[in-house]
Amino acid sequence: AFGEPLLREPATRPEKKSPRAGRVFVVALAGLDREYSPPRASELGLPLLHHFAKEAAHFPGYRTTTTSSQGSIMSLLTGVGPRQHGVAELDASLARDVADLAETTQTKGVRAGMFTGVPTTFGVFGFDRGFELFDAVSPVSDLSAVEPLRRARLWIEGISKEPSPWLTVVHLRGAHPPFDVTRDAARELGPPEYGGDLDPRRAALQLASIRARARPQTRRMPDEDWLRLAALRKRALADQDAALTGFFRFLRDRGLYNRIERTIALFG
Repeated sequence: AFGEPLLREPATRPEKKSPRAGRVFVVALAGLDREYSPPRASELGLPLLHHFAKEAAHFPGYRTTTTSSQGSIMSLLTGVGPRQHGVAELDASLARDVADLAETTQTKGVRAGMFTGVPTTFGVFGFDRGFELFDAVSPVSDLSAVEPLRRARLWIEGISKEPSPWLTVVHLRGAHPPFDVTRDAARELGPPEYGGDLDPRRAALQLASIRARARPQTRRMPDEDWLRLAALRKRALADQDAALTGFFRFLRDRGLYNRIERTIALFG
């Protein structure tokens, strides 16, 4: 009934190649829930994210590769899932046969630096592999939560005039304690007439102690402690937001901002 049927499809134009990024800056904020995603980020202490979302790609339905924050960031740096890179548990480290982004681009002359203030992304877990400069700031040191960002700026200032491409990764504490809030400043935070003992500097230890209680009914926190925790997080994020705003202003002043493939990653 048919003589040599022929299937044809319309000719398509070849897609244009994406321009190669010469400058990449990645910043991850720890301790953020879905509610911090734009547009609510502005009212929760991160107006920079709300502003940034207007000019960047926004993925509100994004799902992490694992419930482990360090596993998610390792997936970001390797492009593979936890089963491949091996960082799925708190005591695991990057598999030897898996290369991260810094190692992959090293042979192409990319200068890579990573700056972290979160212990789960310290070098002991393999996050330092391939980076020319890896700088870890302990949260128990008497340094600001934005210290990794300050050091990243110094790193960029030193290499920005060089022709070689660079990769800079920064992991900030975000909404995770300890919080850079003095006791006097904490007294001015909500709720009014707070009578609990949640302390800005010891909050991580206090919360871990509550989670470790044997009986489930004893793990509940009073409502006023939840309100104080939310207030501490918002205050800490406001300071980091201001530091990030200043950092992007620095990039603009140096003429680097529009030449960067900008990525802000949110992790809980």
